Amino acid sequence: YPTSDATCPTTTTTCHQTFQGGNAYNTPGVGTFVVKNSYMAAWKAAGWQDGIGYPKAMESCGLYGGGCYQAFTRGNIYWSPSTGAHAVTGDFWAAWGRAGFQAKLGYPTNEATCGLYGGGCYQSFSGGNIYQTAATGAHAVTGPYWNGWRDAGFQMKIGYPTSEPSCGLYDGGCYQSFAGGNIYWTSATGAHAVTGAYWTGWSEAGWQRGIGYPKGSVVCGLYGGGCYQPFSGGNLYWTAATGAHAVNEPYMSQWRVAGWQMGKLGYPTQAATSYAGYKTVRFQGGTMTWTAAGVTVAYF
Repeated sequence: YPTSDATCPTTTTTCHQTFQGGNAYNTPGVGTFVVKNSYMAAWKAAGWQDGIGYPKAMESCGLYGGGCYQAFTRGNIYWSPSTGAHAVTGDFWAAWGRAGFQAKLGYPTNEATCGLYGGGCYQSFSGGNIYQTAATGAHAVTGPYWNGWRDAGFQMKIGYPTSEPSCGLYDGGCYQSFAGGNIYWTSATGAHAVTGAYWTGWSEAGWQRGIGYPKGSVVCGLYGGGCYQPFSGGNLYWTAATGAHAVNEPYMSQWRVAGWQMGKLGYPTQAATSYAGYKTVRFQGGTMTWTAAGVTVAYF
């Protein structure tokens, strides 16, 4: 039942009347629509009229997964039994659509929140989060890509997402780009970031065809200040003096015999990989030559 009379501040502004289960709003040029109490908290959290405007339709149900929504003049509020009601607007709504809406990312579980590192904002959904900055736009990060982003150091290390995941790479791979690097995924290796000098070294080694996909994050603390990143078909080794270069078989076995980094060869200064066939490759202290007869080492 109604709990108040209709109130109209002026003839050109919205009127409203309160009822036990919600309020009715009449907006010139839009019409009269009810906002139920279950949507009121979400409307408030979204900034009331100043945030997403006035209702422009009644609640509509029958969405994927048993959800409902109500359209407002500057955004929508979505409700499901497990997540409650929350508004999705602007860039976040567009990113939700690119991520597959409810069927892929689920329903929103809170309102958009700002104040993240580097001026970022995010909105959480039951199946992942959408992150937004003025420079990168809004994009969802979900599942293994979120894990890979975490392992890479989140925003502080590789920035915010700049695209949605894209598949169809060599041997069934997918990737998602970030401002400071890419995260690559396969069912066999999981999702891991490749950035900076390691991305350059991967290119030099022949990409996925040369040493496969990354299967872990960068690990430092090696002899002489070195770091490495493991790939499914070899490793990338980096130092400040040499940059990042791949080593795989048959060079890897001979490098081990020669004492790894601690031996006279030191670190590679170019890709020591079997991709593209027999060749001679340089290390800090010598060369390795691979022919049909095997691998030979020559020191400077």
